Amino acid sequence: MARTISAIALALLATLSAIAQTQPIDSLKNELIISTASNRVTILLAISQYFINVNLDSANVYAEKALQFATDTKADQDLARIYTQLGRVNFITPSYDDALDFFLKAEHLYKQQDPINKNELLRVYSNLGAIYERQDELDKSLHYYELSLSLLDEDDRDKHATAPSALHAPIYNNLGNTLIKMKDTVKAIVYYKKGLQYALEIKDYLHGANLLNNLGKVMIEKKKMTEGYPYLKQGERFRAMIHDDRGLASSYRNLVIYFIAVNNLDSAKYYIYQTTKALRKVGDLTDKFGEIYMLLSDIYSQEGKYDSALYAFKLHVQYKDSVFNGPKFRELARVEARYEMLHKNQEEQVKQKSREFKTIIAISILISGIIILLLLYAIQKVRSKNQRLQYEQLKLREEKLVSDQTALQLELEYKQKDLTAQMLFLLKKDEFIHKVIHRLETVKKDLPSEVQSKLLRITKELGAISKHNDTSWQEFELRFKEVHKDFYDTLEASYPELTPKERRLCALLKLNMTTKEISSITHQSTRSLEVARTRLRKKFNLTNSEVGLVDFLSKISK
Repeated sequence: MARTISAIALALLATLSAIAQTQPIDSLKNELIISTASNRVTILLAISQYFINVNLDSANVYAEKALQFATDTKADQDLARIYTQLGRVNFITPSYDDALDFFLKAEHLYKQQDPINKNELLRVYSNLGAIYERQDELDKSLHYYELSLSLLDEDDRDKHATAPSALHAPIYNNLGNTLIKMKDTVKAIVYYKKGLQYALEIKDYLHGANLLNNLGKVMIEKKKMTEGYPYLKQGERFRAMIHDDRGLASSYRNLVIYFIAVNNLDSAKYYIYQTTKALRKVGDLTDKFGEIYMLLSDIYSQEGKYDSALYAFKLHVQYKDSVFNGPKFRELARVEARYEMLHKNQEEQVKQKSREFKTIIAISILISGIIILLLLYAIQKVRSKNQRLQYEQLKLREEKLVSDQTALQLELEYKQKDLTAQMLFLLKKDEFIHKVIHRLETVKKDLPSEVQSKLLRITKELGAISKHNDTSWQEFELRFKEVHKDFYDTLEASYPELTPKERRLCALLKLNMTTKEISSITHQSTRSLEVARTRLRKKFNLTNSEVGLVDFLSKISK
């Protein structure tokens, strides 16, 4: 249905709207320059209200400026009014999620006031009902409309009102919209007519036009053409009278639908042109253009002008899929120029009717080709998307593999350091034993002979412990195999001629221990170890190679 510009427009923002209507925009801007802090928010909102039916971007900019100023001053009353205005702008855009957020914030602030500003809260309730209706949450929509009517009746009783409130018309309009969605057309028409009666009584042409437009559309949908057309035309007159360009776009669109229904295609094309001009004037370059060009495509199809129908359909798809940016806006200008050219060349097209049959065949072939190309493009697009997904999955797997390898490498380094620490412990233990033996031998000479014999036995036992580390070596080899599981197996399989001592030396070299450290642990001289290392290089075929023995062993069973 043609929708209310938003229920917050119910009384045109009361005083704020009055300021915007009675003062020219230049005057408001001048007042903003010389305004004091106390009334700057009011003027900014008045300017925003002026632009709301002229240019939504400007309306939003001035409302956000007011919000920035009010946030600094932390005035809850100003914040509530600003949230309401921002809700209106986002409602019209439409950006319903943002609008809902702003109106809920405004509702919270208004409820905190003492006394509560019933008029403002009523507008917020009405807008919340409208938003929930747009989002098809009809139960919530009806709930807020019921709150609106209840609050409206309460306020009228308090004021002993003798005339209809300016809020009745928009609320009944929105109730009608909700009932249409609930498939209760009969009751919706009753509410539309009741709201229209209220609007005409107080000369509220804005909401009167909305109600007329909705009544006309319902009648057209019910195939009651003679009843629907007067409603649509009267709504168009009201909107033209109050310069409601956005509303005019809606009226023109519904008149297009009417004239298509009565098979008056020339009038339908005229109103399509009027619709695009009105939408462009308010900067509303959204999916409404897509709808209009779809209607234009249908008209050209009925006229047998298939090339123009195809072109209009392409525009429909383009507008449906995206909102216009700067380059697309220029494309719109070219489209409108093309449309005007088509309109001017209608007489020439009449002369070409003799060639229509061939043209229809050619266009049919062209359309088939385009459909095939579109299908191929869609298939290719899906394939590309799948390839991207597969690539991303592969990349994630590689990253996980690298992460796992890094973790394993860190664990290996930790265990290897632990093994090295254990061997260094053995080294320190042997050094300590040698020092003890040396000190005992030093003091032995000065002791009685019976004590010397006991010390001799002790030094022999300590020497035996130092020279026979089989238990320590067994424990070391068990720990070493936990870290380098396949090292000994690989050595034995590849080089079976290695002796146990050589395999043990290989293990110590794999831990990157120095010859001096190995000598201290194995009690071999450095010369013996160098000879042993030379033998190992020969067995590993490294005699004439630049590969180091430690590097070679480090690559075995990583």
